Amino acid sequence: MAHIERPRFSCMLGGVLATLSALPKTIPIIHGAQGCGGTLAGAANLGGYFGGGYCGDGVPSSNVAESEIIFGGSEKLKQEIANTFEIMQGDLFVVTTSCMTDIIGDDIKGVLSELGQTEKPLLFIDSGGFKGNSYYGYSKIMEELFLQYIPRSETKRKNVVNLFGLVPAYDPYFRGDLEEIRRILGLLGVEANTFFTNDQTQANVLGAGTASLNIVLSRLYGAEPAKVIKESHGIDYLITDLPIGNRATVDFIWKVADRLQLDKTLVTQVLQKETAHYYNYINRVTNLI
Repeated sequence: MAHIERPRFSCMLGGVLATLSALPKTIPIIHGAQGCGGTLAGAANLGGYFGGGYCGDGVPSSNVAESEIIFGGSEKLKQEIANTFEIMQGDLFVVTTSCMTDIIGDDIKGVLSELGQTEKPLLFIDSGGFKGNSYYGYSKIMEELFLQYIPRSETKRKNVVNLFGLVPAYDPYFRGDLEEIRRILGLLGVEANTFFTNDQTQANVLGAGTASLNIVLSRLYGAEPAKVIKESHGIDYLITDLPIGNRATVDFIWKVADRLQLDKTLVTQVLQKETAHYYNYINRVTNLI
């Protein structure tokens, strides 16, 4: 029997769970069947070499079954949220739905309204898997973070940017690419919120509303959230490609420098030094050809 070893994408819920699991001290709560969490964790952890994320492989789930399909699963979700707050230590909790609970029409917003003000921030995203693929899930949860959680700031911090477009787990190199882009921008005096690298905290996430520019490193993924964030938070955006190689990186840096009005002399000096460093390694490789 044939099987898919490395799926290119999963359902919307898969993208939401991978993104939430990559955020610092963030705990998703799945309102769905047991198979949803287990299957999607396997796709992300094995297919994308993602590892377990902050919660490891123990993502909380309401584990709805036949009884909840007939009578509704709201009460079981309330119980699961209470149990999660008691057992799991996190800074942000997000209730996610599945195909099953979306189809039966559980009122998740009503459940959260009944719970009222909780000990830790508790968000909700309607993430029934049939609504799109994992990349769509990434886009929607990034939108919801800004709409529900990240405060709007009228004061923007000069030379602070947010990076979008690299989807956790479904791009197995997402953290390495984010770290290198942040390193190069840092040489120019630009501070980058990556959201998903190991040094990020909830303070970085909450401070994303003070950025002066959102940089989207993809023509497909992250563009829609950037447009929504411009309306909700007043942050302009730059859509470009992920820079691969020296020429693309130089072009990328000059685009950012132009938008942020960086000092051209500093940019030139940094690029000359980084280019020389890059081609020093390329020259060694050519000796083997």
